[in-house]
Amino acid sequence: MLNLLFNIDFSGTPASSINGSTLIPFIIICLVLVVRAGIKRKWSSAKIVFLASFSLYLFTLIEIFFFSIPFIPHEIVEARQYSQPRMNLVPFVDMLSQPKSIIFRNLIGNIFIFIPLGFFIPALINATVVWKRAIALIICSALGVEIIQFIGSFIIFKISWKIVDVDDVIMNILGGIIGLATYLIIEKLFVQVEVL
Repeated sequence: MLNLLFNIDFSGTPASSINGSTLIPFIIICLVLVVRAGIKRKWSSAKIVFLASFSLYLFTLIEIFFFSIPFIPHEIVEARQYSQPRMNLVPFVDMLSQPKSIIFRNLIGNIFIFIPLGFFIPALINATVVWKRAIALIICSALGVEIIQFIGSFIIFKISWKIVDVDDVIMNILGGIIGLATYLIIEKLFVQVEVL
């Protein structure tokens, strides 16, 4: 979705790989199902908008973290000749060796992409009191993304499909915690968020 809206390329894979536009039919179907379920079950408008927003956010995460997916066998074989899977397990060493503009983009991007997740989680699981559960879900989500990228890059494709990076995990978790803190502050200071 971000590729479509802002023409941003999040992938380092061959040009003919499956890209984020492949998700458009699924996005439309998901939104139609949410609205239909909302009307049928007489949900409030706030709940329908909330769940539709969460669905769009999930599709955005899927696009950013997992697309473009290489799928043409001969291109994968060719890519293996010049593209090896990459992994960084030492916090901040790899990131700080980059130019400042790339450091800033990576920091902001990895933090901001998980802020909505931290905001959505407490409303979805009603975890404002049990905030430890929300933090555990944020951590599991950040680790899950890197594990899937590890499996894709090192086991399935054996090319540099996505870089497995501990810095991404740290920044994603930080972003999720910022989102969670924002939700808790809004709930405490202004209104109790009761969309679900």
